[in-house]
Amino acid sequence: MKKRITLILLLLIPLIFITISPPTYGYYCKLDSLELNKQKYFIDETIKINASWELNYNIYNEIAYIQIQIYNSQDKIIWNSSKYDEIGNFNKDWELKIEFLNITDNNYSHIFYIKFYSYYFHIDTMYLQENFLETREIIIFKRNLFFQIFGFKNRIEYGKNLNFSIKFYDPFLENTPYLINQIVIFNIISNFSLLYESNYSLNELNTINISVSTVTHLTIGYNILSFQISNNRIYNDSKFLFDLIIEKNSVFIDVINFNNNLQINDVLDMDLFFYYYFNSTLTPLNNHSIILKIFNNESTMFLQTYNTDKDGFLKIEISLYFLPIKESSDLFIINIFFNGTNLLQNKTLSLILKINLSSNQKIKSHFHINVFLLILIIGFFSISPLFLLIKIKLKKEKLLNEITFRY
Repeated sequence: MKKRITLILLLLIPLIFITISPPTYGYYCKLDSLELNKQKYFIDETIKINASWELNYNIYNEIAYIQIQIYNSQDKIIWNSSKYDEIGNFNKDWELKIEFLNITDNNYSHIFYIKFYSYYFHIDTMYLQENFLETREIIIFKRNLFFQIFGFKNRIEYGKNLNFSIKFYDPFLENTPYLINQIVIFNIISNFSLLYESNYSLNELNTINISVSTVTHLTIGYNILSFQISNNRIYNDSKFLFDLIIEKNSVFIDVINFNNNLQINDVLDMDLFFYYYFNSTLTPLNNHSIILKIFNNESTMFLQTYNTDKDGFLKIEISLYFLPIKESSDLFIINIFFNGTNLLQNKTLSLILKINLSSNQKIKSHFHINVFLLILIIGFFSISPLFLLIKIKLKKEKLLNEITFRY
């Protein structure tokens, strides 16, 4: 009897343990779904992940769990979820702000891989099994910056200042808080040489105000203005270039006195004022050479170089009588030319002069008549003494009939 009781107890003990312990069926892991809200993201957006899975294993001699992991293109893990080792069926959501992920490169776009990872380890046999049950590829883009420029001119004269402002913005966002206090590197380059460099910080309106001087910051000719934004978490590195031409100062000529209708025996009398503007201030063109040329039918009649005085004035007086004027035309061109300097432009002023040639004919006729009369007068006074001598001689001689012979 005792042997039967002992045998029954030995048979019941395993059944008791089976009843108390949870049932185990060995390691089993199955992914039902791995879903993302989309495949392409801007870096300031959120990745939404949903996964459903089933996990089962022996908790006494096995270790198992699942995990969501994100890898970059260099196969380096940049984020992972917690380890989920609960037995059963589960559905889980994750929301990840991309800007807080461990993304360090500055490429235009980034390829990442979201992987569903399962881990299994058998304690007794030391058997290890790791699997990626599913992988999803995503692309993360940095945003592009746009700009607006206000008050900029691509051509200004030397001596002036250029004041303008630049606003950076993203047309796809109502506001761009990611740009406040962003550093903007400003460079001025000419002939591959750096003329000027400065850093600016964007204000709450994402704007910087620039003031450059053509005297201290720029050079005559072609300049490149460069604005560069780097190391921003949300936006791509951007460089904006502007061309700026610094021109020589324009020279102006005011005609104070000039009569464009003269007679051949008149004097060409001109009063001129030469000047330019430097930083919006009128400045006389003092002590500079000025070339004056008078020509007719492309034939140069007169060429002379003059100098302006200390106040930029020039007075010209030319007697027309001594010019080699032809009678074929009475219209003449007067060119007044300034040859420019390193900072001043060339300047040519053309004027039309009319010379009345009919008076020239009269003058020449009177001249010929006067010369002829003068020759006659000189000839008369030259011949008169001869006639006088002849007359005197005739008076001394008597005619034959007037001679009386006396014996």
